[in-house]
Formats: sequence, structure tokens, C-alpha cells
Amino acid sequence: MTAAHPPVDDLLRPLAPQVAGVLTRRFGDFDAAEDAVQEAMLDALAQWPAEGVPDNPKGWLVQVAYRRMIEQVRGEQARRRREELVVARSPADHWISPAADRALGTDGDDTLVMLFLSCHPALTPASAIALTLRAVGGLTTAEIGRAFMVPEATMAQRISRAKQRIRASRVPFRMPDPGERAERLAAVLHVLYLIFNEGYAASGATVYYEVRGAGPVLLISQSGEGDADRTADLVRHLAADHTVVTYDRRGLSRSVIDDPGRGATMADHVDDVHRLLAAVTDRPAHMLGCSFGAAIGLHLAVAHPGRLGTLIAHEPVAPSLLPAAERLRHVRELEELQDLYRARGLADAFVRIAETLGIDPVAQDTEPGLTPRPLDDRRRAGFDFFIRNDFTAIARDTLDVAALGDTAVRVVPAFGRTTPRHVFDYRCAQELAALLGVEARQFPGGHNGNTTHPRAYATRIRELLAT
Repeated sequence: MTAAHPPVDDLLRPLAPQVAGVLTRRFGDFDAAEDAVQEAMLDALAQWPAEGVPDNPKGWLVQVAYRRMIEQVRGEQARRRREELVVARSPADHWISPAADRALGTDGDDTLVMLFLSCHPALTPASAIALTLRAVGGLTTAEIGRAFMVPEATMAQRISRAKQRIRASRVPFRMPDPGERAERLAAVLHVLYLIFNEGYAASGATVYYEVRGAGPVLLISQSGEGDADRTADLVRHLAADHTVVTYDRRGLSRSVIDDPGRGATMADHVDDVHRLLAAVTDRPAHMLGCSFGAAIGLHLAVAHPGRLGTLIAHEPVAPSLLPAAERLRHVRELEELQDLYRARGLADAFVRIAETLGIDPVAQDTEPGLTPRPLDDRRRAGFDFFIRNDFTAIARDTLDVAALGDTAVRVVPAFGRTTPRHVFDYRCAQELAALLGVEARQFPGGHNGNTTHPRAYATRIRELLAT
């Protein structure tokens, strides 16, 4: 024994998938192998701190887990209804425990094989992610449940069902043959992609986001109380040929601020998108910014131009784009809306906000079959943060207009077909077009055309990204 090892917990985590791989290779039972490894790890946690870490920690774990597997196999034999299954999975020479001086072949690392097995194409992406985190990543079921925001018992059932599907598939424990490796590799890469991009810790907050579809990356940044779910209809029409990323802006829904009293600045929002795109792709991405989301995109085009290829800026609420007198008038308008909300609540503020943005909530034209979005408590909380916090971020915005004019990012100013031509957001789109020396492009619907006309809106996005 020697103490020249990392702490026991740190040592066990990377060894777990390797030991499970050794046992799965020998016995062909992924589920039982993992159970045996967990028992061996519990023994290690009990013994190693007091007795010292073995000189060969992996070999120790394999020996202990191997004995657990032998006990399990013998128990299976005693149950007649499972006898055939046990015999089919266990070679005859594995019924006898090896001699103490016999090497168990622990030098190999089966982590990659475990990864391919956990990412079996028969599993749903969510199940494959959970199983990979459990079997390869070494996370506990409780940790994975918290990551997925589901109870531990629910996650345990999901992982158990995933193991059962793998057992039923009778896939051999080995690297896939060259003929099937491409298909299996695609599943592995997809799971790793989703694991890495399911969420990240931003500076001062944890930002929630979702990834759908396949193809060039397209990030959608919303306005208002819009979270990752707001554009579900639009995403459905885009996901066939784009990897669509949606997210909850800092302070909304599932994107929790570490210090809620601090709020969020425009710089915070821009940094969140910068970090999010860095997590999702190492190439310039497309971005659709709507209203406040468009203002965030304009800042990103100045501060981090390498992150973006094309930015569609739909009616950006960016007072810095306007002439001085007009800018001051609209800043005061935002401050008055905040005062109205504090004094009289959301219903009255809604009416004035709609007027300011040129939205007619009563006679609004829409496509058929839209997903209902009732004004529930989550949306109310989102509106509260948006009006109290993000209105201030807009009013205090100091967009570098001169630098924006020189950005290498292709910026496409956009406006809604039915948006009145005198309102704040339309004026910002037109001033942006004049700054860049380009034509502002018309989109279906009005200020919220991305939610009222998702099918036609998606078609227009494709047209602009293809040119």
C-alpha cells in the first residue's frame, strides 16, 4: 500500500468505467457489471482511507468487483427462470474464480467501448446522455437528476430503462465493426455534443439552453419574457436543416442569477451569448436577434465578431442607433413604462408596451395551429424581470455605433410587414440599415412575427441565409 495517490474520490471516478468495461467484456452484462463496480467502489471508500490506496487501484477494484460478479452469477443460476439467460451470457470458464496470482488483464482501458455502448443508437438522446454520465462520467444518479432538473427516482428509472434496452439488444461488448462504426460514431458524437452543450456556468449565472436539429448553427435570441420555449413553433420549421440553439436569457425561467439583487446588464447578456456560442461551435454561427435579442446581437458583432457569420437583427431596440433627440424621447418612454408597471401592474403596462412597439394584441394576424402560450406564473415572472431590469439595460445602452459600422459580421436589418412605420423598433431597423448602407429586409407579421408566423418566418430566414 502507498499514500502517493490523489484523494480517493478523485481516483475512483476515472477508474469506474474502466473496471466496468473489464467486467462487461468478461460477462456480457452491462447492468450487472455496473452494480458490481459500485459495490467495489463502496468497499474502496470504506477501506482505502484507513488502510491506504493499493499500489494497483484498478487491479484491486477489478478483483473485488469480479468476486461480486461471480456471486451474482451464482445467484442467477439458482433462479431457474433466468438460467438460460445466465448461461448464454457467461462463458463456462468464468464460473471459477481465477487463482490469486493470475493476472486479470486490467491493463487495457475499455472506456471507449463503454462510451459506444452507452450511446447505443437504440436509446433516445436523453437516455444516452444520462447513461453516459452515469457509466462513463461517474456522476451519481442524484447529480444527473439535478442536471436534468428531474427527481432522482425519475432519473434512476430512465437509466434503468436504458440498461434494459441495451441488454435486450444483445450488442456485443467490443468496438463496432468498421461497417457499423460510422453509424455508431455519429450517435456517440451527438451524445457528447449534447452533454457538452446542455448548459454552462456563465459569470454570475447558470444559463439554460436547448439544441435542436442538425446543420449550420443558428442561435435565436428573444426579447420580452421569451425563454428557450417561446419559439418552439419556429424551431420546428428550422430544425430540419439547422442546429437551432435557444436559451433562457439571464434572469428568466431556468437561467438563474447567482445574486438576484445584482440583476443583469447588457454586457452580461452579450457575454452569455458569447460563451454559449463558444460552447456550441468553434465556427462562426448565424444568429436571429429579435428586439432586445437583436440589440444583444449588435453588441456581439462589435465585441466578438468572430462568433458570428450572419446576424439577422429584427427590429432591434437600440436607442443608440437613433438621432439624439429621438433617442432621448424613447429612453424617457422606457422609463415611463417602468414607472407605470410599478404603479399599476402588468395589465396596464402591457397596453402601453404594445402601443410603443406597434403591436395590436386584439386584431393580430397569425398562422393557424400555433402552440398556446398562456400567461402563466413563469411568464409573469419573466415579464417582471424584463421590465424592471432589461428596460434599464436598454435605456443605459452605449452601443458603439461607429464600430458597428465597421464590423466584419454580415448584419441584416429586418422589420415586420405590419409594424407601423413611426414606432421605435421600426425606426431602429431603418437607422441600422442606413448605418450599414444596406436594405432593411421585410419579414412576415409584425414585431412578434417569429411567434405569429413561424412557418413563413422560417422560410424568410432560409432565403436570407442562403444569399
